[in-house]
Amino acid sequence: MLSDYQKEQLSAEMVPMFQDLEQDTIQDIARRLRKSKRWTESAELQAKALESLGYSPSQIQARVLDKLHADKDFIDMLNENTLEHKKLVRERIRETVDSAQAHGDKIIGRAGDMSFADDVAFWKTKGQHLKSSPALKQISSESSKRLEHELKSLTHSTGFKFTGAPIPVEKAFNHSMDKAVINVASGAFSSEQAVEQVVSDLEKSGLRYVNYASGVTRGIDVAAHLAVRTTLNQMAADISMSNAEQLGTDLVEVSSHGGARSGDGHANHAGWQGKVYSISGKAHPKESKRLGYKILSLEAVTGYPHDPAGLCGYNCKHTFYPFIEGISDPTPIEKEPEPVKVNGKTYTHYQATQYQRRLERELREFKRQHLGGQNMTAAITAKEQQYARFCEKAGLKQNLNRLYVKGYKRDFEYINPFEDKNIDDFRNIISDFYNKNIFNFSDFDRFNLGKLPAMKEVPFMDGSNIFIEGKSLKRILNKHGHEMTREEILFIEDSVKFPSYYADNSKRHKNSLMLFKKLPDKKTRYAECIFVKRGDGYVIHYHKMNDRKLRKLKKEESLFDINK
Repeated sequence: MLSDYQKEQLSAEMVPMFQDLEQDTIQDIARRLRKSKRWTESAELQAKALESLGYSPSQIQARVLDKLHADKDFIDMLNENTLEHKKLVRERIRETVDSAQAHGDKIIGRAGDMSFADDVAFWKTKGQHLKSSPALKQISSESSKRLEHELKSLTHSTGFKFTGAPIPVEKAFNHSMDKAVINVASGAFSSEQAVEQVVSDLEKSGLRYVNYASGVTRGIDVAAHLAVRTTLNQMAADISMSNAEQLGTDLVEVSSHGGARSGDGHANHAGWQGKVYSISGKAHPKESKRLGYKILSLEAVTGYPHDPAGLCGYNCKHTFYPFIEGISDPTPIEKEPEPVKVNGKTYTHYQATQYQRRLERELREFKRQHLGGQNMTAAITAKEQQYARFCEKAGLKQNLNRLYVKGYKRDFEYINPFEDKNIDDFRNIISDFYNKNIFNFSDFDRFNLGKLPAMKEVPFMDGSNIFIEGKSLKRILNKHGHEMTREEILFIEDSVKFPSYYADNSKRHKNSLMLFKKLPDKKTRYAECIFVKRGDGYVIHYHKMNDRKLRKLKKEESLFDINK
């Protein structure tokens, strides 16, 4: 059988081909949009004229779009570019499928050899000797055909995901041109900005495999990765079934792993994993007694080999191997990892892995945008830190293959999360700011200011840690550093740990509170600290003020005295 690591590495080999297809498709649309800029410039002029006549934004957008769609030259331009784009995409898809099929055959061949070699070595330790059989060549051939079919299916159903329903790739240029015109007509963008905004939306989406029946979409590179992985798993299962026949056993044992998905019927992987089953469905009373549970039919319980939601189905990580009655010892079921708490939120192992996948998708989106011309360096670094910190706290291994986007620098080493800094570090960098006029910290540093007070009646005041991030601190110092003394800035520590008053701030920032504390030796001057709750608390603003705001909040009955 193939290990998880082997399947992951082999599947990753297919990803760059589909990322090339994705980048070529987006770049072709972007080139055509920029080349057709005169139409967005025309829309911009029309929108300004209509605005001066008193038309509403929605009326302006509708009228500008209708007028362009009535222009024969505009329609001719759309038709010509759409036809040329479809032709280019069709050719690139054919090239990608041909290349992927050729490489897929090599992957299948290597994977088959690896899987059988692993099985031979395993059974040799059990005193059993497997021999290569003609069935292995047949399994490899069928697996290659299965993978070819899967890859063709992916490329026949591609599109982009914006707001609303997915847009098929053949309609992407038309949709993008209309979106650019609407952006201009809204008055929020210049003609050039409107085009670049649409290109940015394309890069955020990425070329996607679209299941139009369910509406589910996946990045084309991710979908190809899953198709290869699933095919390899199914091939390893076919080899295991062939080995069982050669060993003369009707029993197989299904593997187990932490974080297995739950569901109904065959989709309840957590329910059927780690047990021994009968291939034929026959009863095995003696072995059932030895194992301590009734041996059931493999197909009836797990859905193998017909149900794509079951064992060895789409993106299933389970496999199985022959089990010899009266001889084989059952493998202990892998225990579900304990839930973990990250930034104040509790995750099951499965939930943690799903959140990890989400961060990986967001990182790939940022990298695509960077390759498209936007400066996303800071956003990528911040997201990498968020990813590294989450993986570290959740006890998950970083998956560098899932962070890869062709054309962006390849990460060969795990991302090292920056260590949180303490209150002494905070005091030192504030001194550097006032004494040397320098920012001796980065946007990605986090300073632990201490713990919030714990108050049962105020959910956000729960005794958790409160931090200030480098980017927020830099913004505060730039805006208020010149009007506050070093001691007043450092008073932020007392303001969050021992505030005198608090008020709800959720109308302006979700999950946030305002904290107030009277500044020392100041009769009517207070420190105001606003923090937002994201598991732990994060300071987003801090400054000094007079007591006018407090009097106003008190009059509105929105200010609460912590000491009462």
